[in-house]
Order: sequence, then structure tokens, then C-alpha cells
Amino acid sequence: MKKKKNKIKIKSLKQLGIVVAITIIFALIEYIIYINDSKVLSNISNEITQTSTINSTNINIGIEEITQYSGQIVITINNDVPYFEEKDITTEEFEQYSRLDELNRAGVAFANICKFTMPEERY
Repeated sequence: MKKKKNKIKIKSLKQLGIVVAITIIFALIEYIIYINDSKVLSNISNEITQTSTINSTNINIGIEEITQYSGQIVITINNDVPYFEEKDITTEEFEQYSRLDELNRAGVAFANICKFTMPEERY
């Protein structure tokens, strides 16, 4: 009789262990999904901010004003005079980058470069 009770206890403990393990696995999966969703929402928010910044930028040059590729690496546009509006001029540091496209190419970048946005010196 004692052996039968011990077998039942061992079987019950094994079943309880399996239930606990499955519960922990589901909790970890839910946590991972939550973290990923938070990152996605953050990326969407950043993308919307970047897109509105890019769309609100007034570009005063048309594509027809850019010369045809002639083999030179650098071309001069607007006699090297940049287009900045008053709202773009600031002493605050910031960096805004668009996402890479499907071929992992960089897109639009808008930043106020200063010593704080530069990478740390490596030895």
C-alpha cells in the first residue's frame, strides 16, 4: 500500500513539475513578445518623428538642377551654400536617422554634429 501511495506522490510531483515548467515557458514567451512589441512601438514613434521632420524640411532645389553623373565623386550644388531655415539652427545636440531600406542602404540623416555625438576615442 505504501509503495502505491509513493508512486502516486511521485507521479503527482512529476505532473506538478511539468505544469510549473510549462507555465514558466509561457511566461517567458509572453515577456519576450512584450519586449519586442515595446521596441516596435518605439521604432514606429521614432520613424514618425523622423518622417515629419524630413517632410517639414523645405528643400529649395529640384532634381533637374542636379547635374548628370560625370564620373566625379563630388558635385557642387548651390555653390556649396547650404539650405538651412531658422528653425534648423540650434546649439542642441540631436541625431535622427531613417531606417535602412530593404537592401540595407542608408537613407536620410538629420543631425547637429558636435563633440557629444562623436564616438568615443578608441585606443
